[in-house]
Amino acid sequence: RYHAAPGSQRWHVLVVGDLSSTSLREFLHEILHPDHKTDVDNTYLECVVLQSCVPSYEVRELLRDKAYAATLIYLQGSPLNVGDLARAHAESASAIFVFCNKFSKNAEEEDAQTILLQYALKRYVMENSSDSVPKPIFCSQLFQSESRRHLVPMASLCDSMVFLNEIKMGILAKSCCCPGTAALIFNLLSSFSDEESNKNADGDPWQNEYRGGFDW
Repeated sequence: RYHAAPGSQRWHVLVVGDLSSTSLREFLHEILHPDHKTDVDNTYLECVVLQSCVPSYEVRELLRDKAYAATLIYLQGSPLNVGDLARAHAESASAIFVFCNKFSKNAEEEDAQTILLQYALKRYVMENSSDSVPKPIFCSQLFQSESRRHLVPMASLCDSMVFLNEIKMGILAKSCCCPGTAALIFNLLSSFSDEESNKNADGDPWQNEYRGGFDW
């Protein structure tokens, strides 16, 4: 069970959905990156992962990693179960991330599962949180932009949707017109520190020039 002491500065985000195709290490690296401290203090941020299966090899490695040992909390349970959501304190999370299986062969079925999961989470949050407390931000992955018609917005909840096919096709189209667009967008969306850029400074000239562009 996730527990934050009353009055503690610690706050958490909840991660549910399919993690088999999502690199949890990259996700943690991004949300815990020191560069984000100017926008929000992530010093006391904790990441609660709620999955119905036992931890995978990747997750077990992260749980043993000193960089994430005090940040990552793994709970085995179903996000469709009210008791498990209560263990994860979903109602008090700052954000809830719902990941889909990006390699699924049935996009419609995968989107349907994600939307069902999102509805269950929203219903739990609305029933178990007071009006005076800020509600979590829901960040979800979907395949098809057509799935928008199945989403019913709620006035008191904030949604942030990512449509994978729409983004991939858009980046591919822009890359055809302007080569290098994909790398530019990736660098704009990723965080890099000076230590990471200088770690492999002794490389080819083009690599050093490429890493130098991270500072812009």
